[in-house]
Amino acid sequence: MKKAVVYISKNGTTRDTVDQIRKRAAESIDYYDLEKSQDIPVSQYDQLYLGCGIYAGTVSKEMRKFMNNGELKNKEVTFFVHGLDSAESHRMILEHSVRDHSWMENCPMYYLGGACDLKKQNFLIRKMLKAIAKKKNLDADHMENLDQQAICDFVSRVCED
Repeated sequence: MKKAVVYISKNGTTRDTVDQIRKRAAESIDYYDLEKSQDIPVSQYDQLYLGCGIYAGTVSKEMRKFMNNGELKNKEVTFFVHGLDSAESHRMILEHSVRDHSWMENCPMYYLGGACDLKKQNFLIRKMLKAIAKKKNLDADHMENLDQQAICDFVSRVCED
């Protein structure tokens, strides 16, 4: 089974997860960073792992464009998502990012928690993140709710499938 990890990482959290997969993967897995290229030969892969962060309640435009690729409907796709809110809200955000999301219903999604450096955000994003921090009882100066066990479980799944 030929696998690919397709991801985008604005703040580095998703990239850190991809790096863990790279370190543990015994077999050949191809990696594509959507910030560098959208030219991904989807037809060559049996299994795709799509990773991204949720920023201000949305998926990046690069990931939205890739998710709307009609070729994904016939592939085995697993999502891994970083963010500061909840797994339920992230699934809904992913589904709303795709015009025809019926193919996503049976796709597993791993919610891995998130981390964010407020100093790197603009004013509006800082305000939104502080509201989330208050709602989630997170330290607004060190916003992190990474689920290390979920990350480990996900990395193991990718490397063992």
